[in-house]
Amino acid sequence: MHRKRHSGLANHRRAYGCDGSCPLVCPVITLANIATPNENRTIWILNKDIIIIKCQTLEIPEGQSLLTNHFTLTNNGNINVRGSIRNAQDDNSVTINNGVINVFNTGDISIVVSIVNFDRIFINNGIINNYGYIYCRTSGVINNNTGAKIFNYGKIINGLDTNNNGKINNIGSIINDNADGTGEGYLFGITETSNDCP
Repeated sequence: MHRKRHSGLANHRRAYGCDGSCPLVCPVITLANIATPNENRTIWILNKDIIIIKCQTLEIPEGQSLLTNHFTLTNNGNINVRGSIRNAQDDNSVTINNGVINVFNTGDISIVVSIVNFDRIFINNGIINNYGYIYCRTSGVINNNTGAKIFNYGKIINGLDTNNNGKINNIGSIINDNADGTGEGYLFGITETSNDCP
């Protein structure tokens, strides 16, 4: 019986879980590729709309922050957050997760707005594994959409500010548990079944 032979390219694409739209070689993505640092190289400001493709993994090291000011960060691959992703301090900052985001115990995702008329939105269509912190503050918005999942082993906090108008719109699933199985993760201002919180 004749066996169909797959090319090296086909094998490469399958290894990354990609279809024919994937590149021949998965390009490396780093903070330096997509953002402009401050003088101390601890805060990185997104410098254009960015799409992380399925085969890519963006690492945000401990002590480093990625700010999505003005632009949209779309994740179709993986982001490992040991530092911080912040939709903050400037107008129309959007993060869209269609892949997987891993928030380590040193990391956080913060949706913060200081000017109420502008949007700071985090949209989850994929999976978030949270061992750190997810904050929704002032007028920030987190949409956990249908089919999306947040596995919370850390803390999800909605509303630390006296003027908090933040919202966590949960249509998907929040699975709340401690990493060691001894109890639940911490939820403040939201429940696992909440819709349109605060």
